[in-house]
Amino acid sequence: MLSERVTRDEFEKRAANLVGRTVQGVTYWEITYEHGKPSWRHDEAQVDVFDFGLDLHFEDGGHVGLTWRDEFFQYGISILDGGSAGDDAARCWDVSEHWSAFLGSPISQAAISWSWVQSDSLRSERIDYPEALCITFGDTGSVYACALAYDDGILPLADSVLVVFGDVAAQRLGLVIKEPNSDSLELENRSFGHSPSGAWWACLNGERQPFEADLRSALPLLEVPWPEIKSKL
Repeated sequence: MLSERVTRDEFEKRAANLVGRTVQGVTYWEITYEHGKPSWRHDEAQVDVFDFGLDLHFEDGGHVGLTWRDEFFQYGISILDGGSAGDDAARCWDVSEHWSAFLGSPISQAAISWSWVQSDSLRSERIDYPEALCITFGDTGSVYACALAYDDGILPLADSVLVVFGDVAAQRLGLVIKEPNSDSLELENRSFGHSPSGAWWACLNGERQPFEADLRSALPLLEVPWPEIKSKL
């Protein structure tokens, strides 16, 4: 089912409504894996990756879910005020201790990092979508919640959520650059398109790079041999 469409201004207001609230607990939502152990920890320092999203539980009794949805494009980060990132079929992990450095500090800023997509073969117009939400807890630091996957680098438009703790870690990953004393977040030079071969590609810092893992999994649908696709990228 498609998500309800919202305007950019409406989405920015959702983020602004987080300011002033104090987080007292955090839960992550994952697929219920047979091994029964949490899978959200990543080998990369200051990085968590998980399937569905996270819920922020506030001292005022409210909660907000942060997950991936297609309100603008498939997929961007979504802010569900009063909603949850998981459901009864998902596994919930209480990670409040993992977030302990940020609990009890009011949110001083919540900024959306917008990216965009454009596909010559599907549609010509540029579509802006929210890729990341940067939540700043005063002098304590910032946490980034992003609709991204991570596998030796960030992968956009993902049906997973990436959490990065701190501006230094975010910049190390080439994720976003937060300008000092600014409410805006500036993305690295990143755009997406659709090549004539039918394969998705990304332009990272001006260099064209295909998502090889994703393309290989899509080969049966494309009915085009991998060497032919790669030669055209």
